[in-house]
Amino acid sequence: GRLFDAVAALLDIGSVSRYEGECAILLENAAARAKAAPGRSRADDLALLFHERMAALILAGCARIRERTGVSAAALSGGVFQNRILTEAALRLLREAGFTVYRNIAVPPNDGGISLGQAYVGMKVLEERRRGAQVMRRMGSTFSDSTASVSGLGGSASTARDTSRSKPVFSATLAGVTPG
Repeated sequence: GRLFDAVAALLDIGSVSRYEGECAILLENAAARAKAAPGRSRADDLALLFHERMAALILAGCARIRERTGVSAAALSGGVFQNRILTEAALRLLREAGFTVYRNIAVPPNDGGISLGQAYVGMKVLEERRRGAQVMRRMGSTFSDSTASVSGLGGSASTARDTSRSKPVFSATLAGVTPG
């Protein structure tokens, strides 16, 4: 994302972001104008060329990894893939090169997706902890783990012993997601 901010500044498209990603968005908008009217603005044309070259770099990186590993799958995730021009160009190039491409659909590619992943990992850690406690109890050891939690980047996961049911209770909260 910051690379896109820097290019926006170099092209005099935007140099101050008043909100997260503003200059990168301005750069994307310039590229969109160049797609609609090539040659009208040098800065817009260069913005489009930058997006195309970034997509080519993504393809080159994936191709290099495929040569080394034989893996023909690529996952496009992260805040930069909220940029439609970059995402569409990368998808097209990767698919043309025979890659199976995965991207975020139901979960945002930015921090919201990260917090979902963190909550999932937290849930798995807590499940393992619970299984470990059950094994210890079966072996006759005393083991007390009444609460545990994991949190970060707008998401959290926790477990607590429900004394009325004597069972662990798991809950996860994700940024911008409410139970429903």
